[in-house]
Amino acid sequence: MGSAAETDQWLLDLTSPDPAERADAAFVLGGSRRRRRRVIGALRSALSDEDPVVVNFAAQSLGQLGDLESLPTIERLLSTGAPRDRSGPAWAVAALAERGNEQDQASARAALRAYRSRARGFSRGHAEALIARLQRGSSEPRSG
Repeated sequence: MGSAAETDQWLLDLTSPDPAERADAAFVLGGSRRRRRRVIGALRSALSDEDPVVVNFAAQSLGQLGDLESLPTIERLLSTGAPRDRSGPAWAVAALAERGNEQDQASARAALRAYRSRARGFSRGHAEALIARLQRGSSEPRSG
């Protein structure tokens, strides 16, 4: 993402009455490297949007930005709404847990297993793949 002014415009779009504009903004802000605190705060607020597409993109963006503080909130999203509307939060839970500690990973696996138990079709397969990804990651030594 470019300038601070562009970031400000996307932040404004995240509050638009148009769900498509909010969804676009939530998606694009995941690539933001400017105004990080404001972006993360706005995306956290978007996790409670009425539109599931906005929620999906907000969760994915928080996962991209590595906002571990949002992990518990995103995990809770997996137990609400239609599983087909929760692929973004499921991905974000796995992505954030990989950056977290063993407790974060255990909590994420539990949330993903609960999500998997409610899901069917693609959503169930997606949950299984994310759980396997976390299980593989927890058995590999961490660098750093």
